[in-house]
Amino acid sequence: MPKLPVDLNSRDIDLLIPEFREKVLQVISACAKRKVKLVPYSTLRGPLTQAQFWCEGRSKQQILDVIEHFRQLSCPNIQKVLSLAGAQIKKKPTNSAIKTKSIPGESWHHYGEAVDMYVEVKGKPDWHNLPAYAIYTEEAERLGLTSGARFKGFIEPVHIQLSRLGKPAKSFYELDRLLGEKFSYDFIPTVSI
Repeated sequence: MPKLPVDLNSRDIDLLIPEFREKVLQVISACAKRKVKLVPYSTLRGPLTQAQFWCEGRSKQQILDVIEHFRQLSCPNIQKVLSLAGAQIKKKPTNSAIKTKSIPGESWHHYGEAVDMYVEVKGKPDWHNLPAYAIYTEEAERLGLTSGARFKGFIEPVHIQLSRLGKPAKSFYELDRLLGEKFSYDFIPTVSI
């Protein structure tokens, strides 16, 4: 199987692993029966995209400190995407809040085991429809999925994943290796912030 691009950010449900994809389709159907329309906007996500999300809302020094940490751990894949994302994000002023706590490798989106969906009302995303997101959470949990609405410290009501908690690997070194096996880093230049 060819490696995927590091900047991938797909909406395609077919890229999810089969076990999870079937449950996601069931959640969408169950919610539709309850008059809640869900629209997937992030399924399979590459590590550069994850790094861009992670860098948002963080200071240059925070980003540099984490890059140095991964350099010291000999995790070149994570280090590379964080460096590129950090350089890109610092070119534009940002007042944004932190988007994610998961650094590249930690997100279940990389492995086709997570999806983010928004509630659609009258053809537009409704990010603040709490009753609809509560139905989404209820239907996901009924199927044994984990809802980001239940995360501690960083709530993500748009997110569901297979009922695995924690990180996809036991060490950052292992996460770095998994990313290198799945995604192509060929085009990523070495940059400094």
